[in-house]
Amino acid sequence: PSPTSSSSSSSSSAAFVAVDVETWEQDHDLVTEVGIASLVLPPPGSPINAPPTSSYEHLVLAENAHRRNGRYCPDARDDFQLGASETLPRADLAARIAARLRLPPTPTSGAGPVFLLLHDSRGDVRSLTSLGLDLNALERAPLLPDPSTPAGAAAYGADLAGAGFLLDTQRLYSGWSRRKRQVRLEDAVRSLGVALPGGKGVAFHNSGNDAWATLEVFHKLMGVSIGQSADEVTPPGWTPGGRAVAPAQQAAPPAPAPPGPGSGRGQGRAPPPGRGQQDRRQRG
Repeated sequence: PSPTSSSSSSSSSAAFVAVDVETWEQDHDLVTEVGIASLVLPPPGSPINAPPTSSYEHLVLAENAHRRNGRYCPDARDDFQLGASETLPRADLAARIAARLRLPPTPTSGAGPVFLLLHDSRGDVRSLTSLGLDLNALERAPLLPDPSTPAGAAAYGADLAGAGFLLDTQRLYSGWSRRKRQVRLEDAVRSLGVALPGGKGVAFHNSGNDAWATLEVFHKLMGVSIGQSADEVTPPGWTPGGRAVAPAQQAAPPAPAPPGPGSGRGQGRAPPPGRGQQDRRQRG
């Protein structure tokens, strides 16, 4: 999705909502800003080529607006690259998030499923809970059924209405890249070639930009062919885990294969005597 996409949506459609939370560097229990990036699929019955709609929001918590980072954590609050920032009191900010995630008191009758996307969900879940949001239903949602089975095909109808699921893009990336270590959002963005239109880099640690990046990482991962390895899609100079490779390492030729039997300077030379032959010589 591009930053200029429409912000309209339909509650009957499936929605993918990426959320990022920034906290105060001197007290991580204090939320300072929240970013929301939403991608809403066309409602049921739409033409097959109907495009999805998307929106990007950067919300500053009014009660903590005077608290700034910059000493231990970068401060990019003023660098939202996808629109205008908003400053909201706690109650209004929490209500906005609940509406995007279709959480109570938002009406959910006839609503399509919502997929909450977080990168390293532990901290963000804790912060969202501190704002009064109940994510238990999302955290404990069952796995989606296999749509290729009759039972799964039936479940993708009315049974998913109002359902919610929490997906951690950090875990998805680790599984896709076949690495156990947890990758930072910045490294996932670089290794997957995610960039703003025109190739502009992302100003990280702005929650609005980070939410957009989380949604784009998920979008990229979902577009990778099954069985395709991380090495096949990463830009030159990047490992599957997202780290840059030194130029010397990139240019290093492969190590020569060890010489086989009868090759090199020892070609034609008889093999060394076995242990039994040596013993007989010593006895003789």
